[in-house]
Amino acid sequence: MGELLFNVLLLLFFVVMGAYSFDIKIVDEHSGARYWPLIMICAVIVLICVKIAQIWKALPKEERKFSFGIFKLNDPGVQKLLLALGWLLLYIIALPYGGYALSTVIFFAGMAWLIGARKVSVIALSSIGITIAVWAVFVWGLDVHPPRGIGFLEKISIWLEYLI
Repeated sequence: MGELLFNVLLLLFFVVMGAYSFDIKIVDEHSGARYWPLIMICAVIVLICVKIAQIWKALPKEERKFSFGIFKLNDPGVQKLLLALGWLLLYIIALPYGGYALSTVIFFAGMAWLIGARKVSVIALSSIGITIAVWAVFVWGLDVHPPRGIGFLEKISIWLEYLI
């Protein structure tokens, strides 16, 4: 039943993407920019529909009834996954306000704690090191400026970008 539910969600995702592909602007005579993605999405939708039909036929009749038990919400691994998704959502919300540096250090520290790291020194050093490494690649390597934050955090981010 879980595989069936996953494929139904995939189908819904690709139907929405197909609807959004109609918003692609056609510039000059480049109509392929709109229709090529739409053709690919339609092919994926057909394949997923075939897969859903195969899964439905293979399921025994007693397993065709939907139950929330398939999500196994009492399982500790599922609970950690949901906590990680919630933490990621908070990071995404905080990123424009706290800036990349501060938000990412806090995000990595929280994720390290969630997966079982308990030494404060290890958590702090690893989250700061990862943040600096990724930040350096984007700012100095790719010349892309991550979110700077607001207020004094923006000034600190700008100062850090121009160190080298």
